[in-house]
Amino acid sequence: KNLAHAYTNDTQTMWNGILGKIALTAKDKVQIEELRLTPDIDNQTVNVSVKIGSNGSSPVSGKLLFAVKDPKGNKLADKEVQVNNTEITFTYPINNPMLWDEFTPNIYEATATLETEGMTDSKCEIFGMRKLTNQNALLQINNRRLFLRGTLECCIFPLKGYPPMDEAGWEKVFSAARDYGMNHLRFHSWCPPAAAFRMADKLGVYLEVEMPMWGKDAQPDEKRWNFFRRELRGILKEYGNHPSFILYCNGN
Repeated sequence: KNLAHAYTNDTQTMWNGILGKIALTAKDKVQIEELRLTPDIDNQTVNVSVKIGSNGSSPVSGKLLFAVKDPKGNKLADKEVQVNNTEITFTYPINNPMLWDEFTPNIYEATATLETEGMTDSKCEIFGMRKLTNQNALLQINNRRLFLRGTLECCIFPLKGYPPMDEAGWEKVFSAARDYGMNHLRFHSWCPPAAAFRMADKLGVYLEVEMPMWGKDAQPDEKRWNFFRRELRGILKEYGNHPSFILYCNGN
């Protein structure tokens, strides 16, 4: 009973209330719901997928302007795409990409601006040009051998009772790991907040993220599974573009 979704006396205990930023934002009925960026360093492109939400029943039509800044802050060429559906995909060239890894944590910034039916919405996401593969069961990043030197992050923050919600707090955590020669953290049965991903991107730290699921939670229970499915979709939607997010597991 007291192991429900990673709540234990050994790790994060029970969080009360809401952590981090909470806001209510008014938007037009046509808006960008998701901007998914998938790097392809072999072809020097990033694959872009945009999901558009519409409260109306009429088809969505208009144009989308896609803009990118490179890690040095230089603005790359804009790309304009015609919109005639609620999901559009296209490729964007990243010539001579500056790659992301623990030694060169280069970060690109992309902004998609939607103009349709007299309404405008924009969404900004960061991404890194990197490729994670394996060769003969050995991890590779950007076609180079990757050795994960990691530790466990069990969400133990006794001074406040909850994890940092700002980048400075996570800079302290990740810098301590780096001082010990580590480049990787496994988040035991939880997903860290946005500030953790942003700081890991900047410092070149590899993250493994999990849902709040322990072994017993895998028992057949459709309502519980639906909760996990919603959690997984939410994690990938919010944090999937971060280059530091290289590994995922359903839970413990």
